Amino acid sequence: MKALRKKLSIKNMKSKSANTPEYVTLPDVKTIPDAITTWEEMCVKVFPNPQYRRQLGSLQAAVRKHMGDEKFFGELLPKIIKTAKDTPTILDKPIPIVRPKPRPEGDETEDGATSSCYCNEIVLTQKQCLCILANSFLCVWPGRTSFNCLSGEDGTLPSINLDEMFAPLGGPQVAKCRMVLDYFIRQYIRQDELHDPLSRKIVFVRQTAHDVVWEKSDAQLCDVVVHPLRESLDDGHDLLRVDFANAMIGGGAIAYGCVQEEIMFAECPEMCCTRLMFSEMEPDEAILMAGTERFASHKGYAFSLQYDAPHYDTPSPPPPAHAPTQQQPPVSAPAQSAPVDTESDETSEGEPPAESGGQETPKKKKKGVCLVVDPEKEEADKQRAIDKKLAEEEAARKAAEPPPPPKYVNVKDNMLQTYYVAIDATDYRGFGTGKTQFQPALLTRELVKSFAGFHYGSIASIPKQNLPNGVATGNWGCGAFLGDPFLKSILQWLACSQAGHKVYHYYPFDNQPISNELPVLAQQLANNPKVTVGTVLEYLMDSDKVISLYRHHEKTVYHQLMDHFKAQ
Repeated sequence: MKALRKKLSIKNMKSKSANTPEYVTLPDVKTIPDAITTWEEMCVKVFPNPQYRRQLGSLQAAVRKHMGDEKFFGELLPKIIKTAKDTPTILDKPIPIVRPKPRPEGDETEDGATSSCYCNEIVLTQKQCLCILANSFLCVWPGRTSFNCLSGEDGTLPSINLDEMFAPLGGPQVAKCRMVLDYFIRQYIRQDELHDPLSRKIVFVRQTAHDVVWEKSDAQLCDVVVHPLRESLDDGHDLLRVDFANAMIGGGAIAYGCVQEEIMFAECPEMCCTRLMFSEMEPDEAILMAGTERFASHKGYAFSLQYDAPHYDTPSPPPPAHAPTQQQPPVSAPAQSAPVDTESDETSEGEPPAESGGQETPKKKKKGVCLVVDPEKEEADKQRAIDKKLAEEEAARKAAEPPPPPKYVNVKDNMLQTYYVAIDATDYRGFGTGKTQFQPALLTRELVKSFAGFHYGSIASIPKQNLPNGVATGNWGCGAFLGDPFLKSILQWLACSQAGHKVYHYYPFDNQPISNELPVLAQQLANNPKVTVGTVLEYLMDSDKVISLYRHHEKTVYHQLMDHFKAQ
């Protein structure tokens, strides 16, 4: 990795401040208002400094479409404020700022920076994520003034307050605000009405790729599944799903961004917690996000993005405890007259009944009628009455108790089984010809970045057997960043194979050539015993040959590889 870091000049890394705090600074709860009842009041109380005051047009439009001002100010916002005020209790342990792993001597980053605190794994509960996002909603995280998706006080950290998303730019920002409202509404229903402690864990891991001698790798290529066009990798529920990330995790998710990563973070707001504690990723790093839940779905893409509907990674919640199901009153059986036993009547006049054991049964006179009293029956009736009363008291006691927390599917070891990994692609805009990306250093950078995301290192808080054994990805870095989809799909396949996954799931979305040709390539290479990760990469590293065939014969990397291994 040392040589790779020295060769790469893909972007200018911002200098890391020497006085970067080791831990996140918590908000001062005394500055959080006790109540907010109007938009004007919210604007002034959330932004007391006129220099940084923002309008809230997108949030206002979202609230009025989603729930109305009355419910927002009367029900939802007070709960958000209460959660934020409980921050010292909920976030009861220091939260580290997770920077790149300190490099060994002679292998540091170009500016020589090292970390004042290194911890690569953060475990939070749903409740703690709710608290972080409540503070983000009220824009009270200190020292993190939003400045074009970054923290104004420290440009190596992303923004965390939601003010740039609330600003009145409309369109996609309104849609994302509605998705965030869905998150708060559902979590407070779970907490307040279903008595869910929100104790499931959510795990964030900063992963670094270990050294691999790629050209000598003898790892076999894993199986490939190419999914139908327009199918989304969001559907890869049991797989490690790839976030086409920005190096600054989340990108413009809580501002104006509206492409794959930003939409994913709006639908799964717990992912935004990474922005509180993770600095910019290095070329050999990725960020794993496990246990996050999706709360909303969308329509459209980019500037046509719209909110669609709530989404449930877990089953929809049962009816609230305060709204019992209507029940019909019990129907009583019609009273029946006791049958007349003439034989026993005769016996009462003469010999005592056989079952009385020869003892005379006491008689009770009432208005001239002789009634037979059965002591055993009378005792049994008394016991039934006592049992009934005890049962009613037990039912009343249980009715007064809160119901048990709801049980959710797809939860193991107290974590929702969802896995996402953020990997940032190289932005080739401004690199001149797109064939520049075939240069060995740039090609290796994308390979190492993918491997950092797909390879599971040592993760203490997730049992190894729970980790998915397949990757769901697609045209990573092939949109605005101008990456070559044929090359990128192969590099991700190599990284997936080297990481030991069994299946590589590719979602071409709207790329018809990839959809048609990748299955053919995969079948041909799978049947050739000479094909390994190393032999494929060895061919790709001969960049002059690859680029020449690309330029002069219009042969994609797919066709070149098929021709090369077919000839062997």
